Amino acid sequence: MITKRQKHLKNITGILTRSLILIGLLLSIDSCKQSQRELVWSDEFDYTGLPDPAKWGYEEGFVRNKEPQYYTVGRKENARVENGCLVIEARKEQFIKGKDTAAYTSASVITMNKAEFKYWHIEFKAKFDAKQGMWPAFWMLGVNRGPVKWPACGEVDFLEYYRGDLHANSVHQGEDGQQVWNGKATKVEDLGGPDWDKEFHIYTVDWDEKHIAIYVDDVLLNDIPITETINHPMGNNPFHEKFYFLINLALGHSGEIIPDENLSSKYYVDYIRVYQ
Repeated sequence: MITKRQKHLKNITGILTRSLILIGLLLSIDSCKQSQRELVWSDEFDYTGLPDPAKWGYEEGFVRNKEPQYYTVGRKENARVENGCLVIEARKEQFIKGKDTAAYTSASVITMNKAEFKYWHIEFKAKFDAKQGMWPAFWMLGVNRGPVKWPACGEVDFLEYYRGDLHANSVHQGEDGQQVWNGKATKVEDLGGPDWDKEFHIYTVDWDEKHIAIYVDDVLLNDIPITETINHPMGNNPFHEKFYFLINLALGHSGEIIPDENLSSKYYVDYIRVYQ
């Protein structure tokens, strides 16, 4: 004769069995999706020295937003690969190049004219200092930036840290040439407490004809619909075109004070993998 306790244990066993089967199916589906993707570009940073010139170029000078840092080219103090990581380092130092004099240096490495992408799954692993005055970013711009200018070329920010928040944004051109932002900010402390920036985190981005979804450690930061992101007046959709990557460490967004004790600051990228 089966007792109530035995029936209860049998029910629990059945629930656990069904749960394990469901978990197995989900893992199998995810594994199947991964196996269907083709790795089309990557940098594992398994070398030492300057970033691979076949994959990376540089921005140079005082590039945008009236930021105080000077982006240098081919200077290991600001951009190098060591211990399996790309390291972007912002420094407080006097730097003179031609007619330019800077109190800060950093680097911005880009894949423009070397690797350009449209519709993909990207995964990258990164760590940065979440400190006042720091503005690290991993983002992309449309390859037609020269002919049509920004914001008509389109912009997407996968990782952008600013004043305690992690931003995931897109930008295109609206009526009368104004900027149209689709952005969300997540407080870093909400992702894992005050020491969140002490560890590496994995960012993933899914981009197809309908949306761009941005995650960190499987937490959704923003899901950007791109079916109606039309530039005015040209009538094109920038997010249906090719883009290139930028990895940079800027300083002092909108005149923010940069405490001396926060420099130098290092921004690490362990790997980048692009699948289609």
